Amino acid sequence: MNKTEQKLNFVYIGPALDSGEIDATDLGASLVAIGSLFHRANSILNDEKASLEVKVQALKHGSFDIGLNISQTVINKTIGLLTGNELTALLNLCTLLGLAGGTGIGVFQFIKNLKGRKILKSEPSENTIIITLEDGQSMTISTPVMKLYQDAEIRTAIEKTVKPLEREGIEALEVRSNSTVNVEVLKSDVPFFEYSPEKEELGESEQTLFVTLETVNFKQGKWKINDGTKSFYAAMKDEAFSRAMFNGETTFAANDILKVNLKLTQSISAVGLKTTYEIIKVIEHKKSPQQSSFKI
Repeated sequence: MNKTEQKLNFVYIGPALDSGEIDATDLGASLVAIGSLFHRANSILNDEKASLEVKVQALKHGSFDIGLNISQTVINKTIGLLTGNELTALLNLCTLLGLAGGTGIGVFQFIKNLKGRKILKSEPSENTIIITLEDGQSMTISTPVMKLYQDAEIRTAIEKTVKPLEREGIEALEVRSNSTVNVEVLKSDVPFFEYSPEKEELGESEQTLFVTLETVNFKQGKWKINDGTKSFYAAMKDEAFSRAMFNGETTFAANDILKVNLKLTQSISAVGLKTTYEIIKVIEHKKSPQQSSFKI
């Protein structure tokens, strides 16, 4: 058996980290995600031909620097690895993820370059795939990179790795090797890394019912309502009612009741069953006999 090692640093940067401290929940989730990312990539690319260990080194102060020592042991040298021979397999694995430099596009760079645009068409060409995006632009990536990009566990792990950037005061994540920055993810890039697995629509239905309004979010268009049995979020699609409420043309108080036309949509994906709600129309607004203030 032949063992190789690769050292990487995941560095979260921002004023919130000047003290060298980070929220324990964020750190724990990130470490689990990073470990899952490498183990899943090794499983996809090398199957059972190589084992992998991901160990955390001492944490440094200033920004928040997580030192990783990744070691790979080739179990069966008689069978070639998808990522190269036993001496280069670990480096190539990190390169395909986009974490160890190289001239090609890794998974991290591919997600950044997509900028949330949908892939309309993919055409295999020898060891590469030509991607056509919804705006007509085309990109070329390697077949292994596409295989990693399409894996639900890989995408979920990457999403969780960049999630700490959602915290106020954490502005960037850099992955470095030998002080060289191999990939940088900025706070503004985080939405591009959100993973929404392919889903199958199971069906939709509409019903008319009475609900009470708990919270309002005009920016996101999500309103929290209660139907008497449970609370849930619904997208407000009645623009006329939403506009009247925003402009103060209609007021709302605690215990007021809305009669609404509610649309329910169910879908199934790799993460399970999901139900979403939309308020299509506010039919009636019934005032409560005892008015009290309602915060929006």
